[in-house]
Amino acid sequence: MIKLFRWGINLALGVELITLLVMATLMIVTINSDEQLISGWSAFTSEQPIEQKINYDEHLEIVTAVTNEINIVFAANNFQYYFLKFFEAIVTLLIIILITALLKRIFFSLNKENPFSSSNLKRLKAIAFAVMAFTPFSIIQSLVYRNYISNHITIEGKNFVTSLNFRDLKPNEIWLDFNADVQYLFIGAILLILSEVFRNGLYFKTDSESII
Repeated sequence: MIKLFRWGINLALGVELITLLVMATLMIVTINSDEQLISGWSAFTSEQPIEQKINYDEHLEIVTAVTNEINIVFAANNFQYYFLKFFEAIVTLLIIILITALLKRIFFSLNKENPFSSSNLKRLKAIAFAVMAFTPFSIIQSLVYRNYISNHITIEGKNFVTSLNFRDLKPNEIWLDFNADVQYLFIGAILLILSEVFRNGLYFKTDSESII
């Protein structure tokens, strides 16, 4: 079973590294071309919206919705937008690669030493903090995207609201959604609790070896 996990971790790490190289290559190619990157961001209104025409840096786009939640779809080919999209993807991938590499070290250590080791304790804590990093990253991502949309997109007769308060919206206001993936904090907290189990196991292991 351990060999199967080791093979799977090696495969995942290889795929992630290849994906990182592909992303870097794609970024270089895209920046030197006229290719447009497309994004979407959810928003809310106080009224039942209908099909709206929006203007994005002199490019006409269409927004449709069936509830008070709308999805703003936009595209651009400027460097600022390229950097925003690729930075988001590369940082996310780097965190995933770090977590995978740490898991690999843990699984590979199982055949060489007791799992309750100081090295594995540090690795598990590092994984916990890496997972928790997705939450502040998602908050920063939301702030950047909301600022970008409010500065580059205009909808006829509508004003974007970027404050955290989304209640009591006026008919002419659209509140840009704020995404904060707090579930990663809970996952990281669980891993930190598990690291305490490792720490206690390491303590008893060291204590028993000193007695022997």
